[in-house]
Order: sequence, then structure tokens, then C-alpha cells
Amino acid sequence: MLGDQEVGLGEATPLIAHASNRPPKIKQTKTHFLVVPALFVVQLSFSASAILQSVMMREVEVDAAVFTFARCALSSVILFAMAATSSSGVVLPRAEDVGMLLLAGICGMYFGQLYLLLALKHVSVLNYAVISALQPVSTMLVGHMASIELIDVGSRAGQLKLLGVLLAVCGGAVIVGNQAGGSGTVSAPGDVVLGNLFAILFMLGAGCYPLLQKQLLLSGRLNQANITAWGMASGTAVIGLTLPVRFSDSFDISNSAFFTFAVMLVLFYMALVASALSYTMITWALDNSSPVFVITFSPLQLVMTASFAAVFMGDEVKVAELLGMVSVCVGLWMLAASRAF
Repeated sequence: MLGDQEVGLGEATPLIAHASNRPPKIKQTKTHFLVVPALFVVQLSFSASAILQSVMMREVEVDAAVFTFARCALSSVILFAMAATSSSGVVLPRAEDVGMLLLAGICGMYFGQLYLLLALKHVSVLNYAVISALQPVSTMLVGHMASIELIDVGSRAGQLKLLGVLLAVCGGAVIVGNQAGGSGTVSAPGDVVLGNLFAILFMLGAGCYPLLQKQLLLSGRLNQANITAWGMASGTAVIGLTLPVRFSDSFDISNSAFFTFAVMLVLFYMALVASALSYTMITWALDNSSPVFVITFSPLQLVMTASFAAVFMGDEVKVAELLGMVSVCVGLWMLAASRAF
């Protein structure tokens, strides 16, 4: 095992703590043996969804906000149905959990799904995948700044983490730079910059999501099913609030390609598999391991997405991009290995 560490079963650690606060007492716990295959399936579903959404955004005139809202709304219905069958049923969140659930919805759904689509509209799927793979870096840095999991630069584990971050970021920069230089470019230079900005915001939001979910799990006030369902519903509400601002009175969804069979098929897959089932498995994995351990599986998405893009989209992976992928994967697995010290 990778020496996973969990916060003790006492009070939940505050998300934002004073700099002088010491990290909570931690203890070694055994990661459930099904966490690894569950996270493998999650990354496989995310990789397939990246390919499907990339093709959809380039070949079909579908607005990203409308599609994401429909996906999250349908996912919310599925998740609440799943929560209703749990031991406690659907439980209304307490006032102290509303803010955390809203943040989880913004990070996981607004940034983690809407900005993903906006990024795929302007950059190649490999460009997106490498930035997405850097989620453990944002999780680790935000966890340190919020005093959830501090980095001790004087220890071997802290040094290994910093070296892993350096390798991952450098590998990502090589791939993104090579893509912007002509390999896999799908938009004008200005749009490529915008697409990478959306991808970075997606990465930051998705990296913060497991930290927020873990805090909600530690509070013990909501079970796994309710946390996932209310988080998805919060994200749906936030995206829905942006729709009137985004569209003018002349927008007519009936004249778009939204209701075509292909888009409906992708929407159903995204709502059921890539959202409801995958987010449920992520929440379960977080309850049986740690945020850093869960997010460290994101390099698999990079490898899977690049393989799918090569097979199904005919994308070529250059030598520089292959070396960058190796650097990213080695760096991120060094972050995982650092937990053994």
C-alpha cells in the first residue's frame, strides 16, 4: 500500500485554517481493496467522455452551458433516486453544510464539467488530458494552503512531493507547448490560449473537489449518497443561474442540434456513467482512502485518453509529447509514493 493517511474520526478539519494551526492528528488506515479497481473504472469513463465530448464540440453545434446543465440536472435526478434507496434516504443538509456543498458544486460541476467542454472546443483532447492529469498538484497545494495536509519540505516525503510536482508541471508544459506549436492545434492561437485557460480552471476546480467532499464525509452529518446528490444539485443550480445571462431572447434551443439522437446518446452516457456512477464511486473511494490517493489516479486518464485519441481520432503522439507524458506520470506517482514515508 502507499501508506494512506486519514484524519482521525473526531471533528472535521476546517477547510480554511489559521496559518498557526497545527495539522490534525492522523493515523494509518487500510485502504479498501476495491478502491483501486473502482478508481480505474472512473478514469476509464472520464477518458471515454473526453473523446465523446471533444468530437461533439467540434462536429455538432451544441452550446456547452446548455449541455452541461442538462447533464447535471439528469445526473441529480439519478443520484437522488440512489440516495432515496440508501439506509437514511434523502436527507436535507444542515445549514453548516450548505456552503461546503455549494463550493463542491461550483468546483466539481461548474468548473469541472462546464469548463471542460469549453476547453475541448479550443484545444486538442491530448492538450486537455495533460492539464487534467495535473489535478493532484492542485489538490496537494490547496490542501497545504488550507492546512488540511501540510507539506514538510524538510522531510523525505515533502521533498519527494516537491520533486514530483516539478516533474509533472515540466512534462505538462512540454506537451502543451508542443501542441500550441502546431501538433494537434485545432484553433487559432488566441483560442488555444483561451482553451488552455479553461482547462487550467477545470483542473483547479476538479482538484479542489475531493478536498471538499472529504470534509463533508468527515463531518458525519450526511452519508455518501446524499453528499454526492446534493453536490451535483448545487452545481446544477449554479450553472442554471448563468443561462439567462448567457443567452439573449433570440436563442431557440429547438433550432440547435441539441435534440439529435447522437447528442441525446452522449448526454445519457455522460449523466449516468461519467457523472452519477463515477461521482458516486469517487465519494465512496474518498470515504475509504484519502483525497491525494484518489486524485493520484488521474495519470491513468492521460494515458487512456491519448490511446483512445490515437485509435479513434487518428491523433499522432510526437516523441516530445510522449516524453512529457512519461514525466507527468512519473511525477504524479512520486506524489503517491511520498505517502509511504
